[in-house]
Formats: sequence, C-alpha cells, structure tokens
Amino acid sequence: KQVVSTQSTGIAGSATDFKPIMDFMAVECGMVVFNVDYRLAPETKSPNNILDFYSVVKFVSENADSLGIDKDRICISGESGGGYICLGTMVVLAQNNESNLVKLAI
Repeated sequence: KQVVSTQSTGIAGSATDFKPIMDFMAVECGMVVFNVDYRLAPETKSPNNILDFYSVVKFVSENADSLGIDKDRICISGESGGGYICLGTMVVLAQNNESNLVKLAI
C-alpha cells in the first residue's frame, strides 16, 4: 500500500506540518506515504500547483520498483485545498489517458 498525499491548504503550511500524521499513518497502516509539498497561492496560480502534484504521481509510478512499492496500488489523498489538488491531478491524468496510474483518490 502506498499513498501520495498533499497538505490540507492551498495558501499556507507545508508538508513538514503534516509529517507527524503522515508518519503515524505509515506506521499504523503499514504503508509507504509520500508527503508532497507543492507551490502555494498567491505566489503561484492554478494549474501549477496541480502540475506539481501530478509530476510527483508520475515520478512515483515510473520509479515504483526502485522505491520498493507496487505501482498498481497507488492512492492519492488530500483534505481541504489538498482535495482540490487531488481532484485536479485526476483531471490531468484523465486528460493524458493516465487514470490507471492511480488506484484510489480520496
């Protein structure tokens, strides 16, 4: 199991702020978690923040073997602004006919 996760806000905070809960999820659920930072508003405009997360999903999928994960079990997640980033990433994946790279988006 692996999760590529976003932080919960699109305007403040960082992946570091969410490290404790991501560490807990990884240990307690027995999964690999990639906690992703992306460019925030107002310094960047959409879709740049979505494309940041999309590039991480692509990297994780393309490098699954060297990362020691199953590329057929990638899940993406985010809450609040991170949910928007996940939704936007799924749209980009669909536009590129790559929806199969993500097993579950929550």
